[in-house]
Amino acid sequence: MTVPTGIQLAQQYLKTARNNLRDGDSNSACNRAYYASFKTLKGVLHLAGASAKTHKGARALFAQYFPDLSRGNRTSSKIFAALERARLAADYGDEVVPAEEALDAVLRAEGFVTAILEKFFPQALEQVDAAQPSAAKVPDSTGEAQP
Repeated sequence: MTVPTGIQLAQQYLKTARNNLRDGDSNSACNRAYYASFKTLKGVLHLAGASAKTHKGARALFAQYFPDLSRGNRTSSKIFAALERARLAADYGDEVVPAEEALDAVLRAEGFVTAILEKFFPQALEQVDAAQPSAAKVPDSTGEAQP
């Protein structure tokens, strides 16, 4: 099965969110974390032949089509509610989102995206693993590879 473009974008958004955290841009990290999860949700809805016009509608369809993923202690609805609060604060608030909250948003998004990829798009995880540089080849700030 081909990995939908939305799933590929979600993976890029997670990478960007991690980079935003590293660079101290917690507001952008919250935004990208939310949209990584949202793109993942839309990608899996596509598999079910469903689409929504709003974010709320997409979350409702996800719960309808994939109830097994919407139950439990860390349900998708709780994850999305937390991610949406963080994104709204980041995008529309007058303050910088604390780094701890941004980290929490990124970790929640990573957990959600990974769970969906493991269940529906394992080949996407393999592509990510293959693209990761080995520890022996990570360049330092000068561009030189460090062991």
